[in-house]
Amino acid sequence: RLQAKAPALQLAFNLHASQLAGPGLLRQVRQALQRHGLCGSALAFELSENGVLDLPRIHEHHLWQLRRLGCTLAVDDFGAGFSSLKQLCRLPFTQIKLDGEFIQQPLEPRNRAIIASTLALSRSLDMELVIEGVSSQPIRDALVAMGCQTGQGFYLVRPMTGQGLRQWLGRVAYAPSGEQRTR
Repeated sequence: RLQAKAPALQLAFNLHASQLAGPGLLRQVRQALQRHGLCGSALAFELSENGVLDLPRIHEHHLWQLRRLGCTLAVDDFGAGFSSLKQLCRLPFTQIKLDGEFIQQPLEPRNRAIIASTLALSRSLDMELVIEGVSSQPIRDALVAMGCQTGQGFYLVRPMTGQGLRQWLGRVAYAPSGEQRTR
């Protein structure tokens, strides 16, 4: 039902690295996509930055299989843990989610440097950068001025129930590119 209202809608799930251990997750994802007639791009899986360090080979293989299905793979809370640029380059991630701690004062020189360098890194690796924790208009404006295009946080939209999401989608129109526009 949600796909009919917003074809560009993507559902994101937090994933713990241990869930990649067996083939069960992949089987469930494939079956769910087939059952609902969805493309893999309708799903995003977010793994915490610390969860991607030292992944066993079988876990890496399962990440690649999720990516082959078309699913988005995100490194969540980037910058909050122990970043491994080696893992970031080697694994099939398509998105970096910068931890919201860095953006609460986006014009502070050190935070600005972290935001700018993460933006440059994501562009260089052909990944989307999502800024977490966007909590006010001034923060949003500063991030947009720095070139950030995608964010999440209470200022943009608050958490909601499934019914609340359907109502919200009734008030929001989506452009063909997936950009959000309010009516």
